[in-house]
Amino acid sequence: MPLSWIRDSYASVRDQILRQLKRSETEELFKAVVAGCAIVAYADGRFSSAEKASMLDLIRRTAEVEAFDTDDALTEFERISDLYDFDYVDGEAHAMRHLVRLRGRETEAMVVAKACAVIGSADGEFDADEKGALRRICRLTGLDPASLDV
Repeated sequence: MPLSWIRDSYASVRDQILRQLKRSETEELFKAVVAGCAIVAYADGRFSSAEKASMLDLIRRTAEVEAFDTDDALTEFERISDLYDFDYVDGEAHAMRHLVRLRGRETEAMVVAKACAVIGSADGEFDADEKGALRRICRLTGLDPASLDV
């Protein structure tokens, strides 16, 4: 068919629009997942490569943020990390702003909290500082920390 390029182009453009729409709908959740991971990763004063690898793996496997790839996650995480490295309190405050936006959205808040729990144990030990960070994340998002046994 001579005009098949229109049909093919339509399908491609439609897919791009749908992907962008999905991306804009989930951007807040994506940023909250990355921010929560940063809070937990920096809670014990050290950020391990295991925690970073675990976060990237979570981004790849979490359906709620599938519109984003690992490059997006690395870019966002590095942005937050730079803030932590420059001024710990400012980095923490910036990350927390992403989390409070999920208050009252229990399903999304639980996605973030569970991701953070995985990050906390990625280096083989979910220590008291990391658990404390997860409790703060729960409170910021309106979750009961006891629902995650922390």
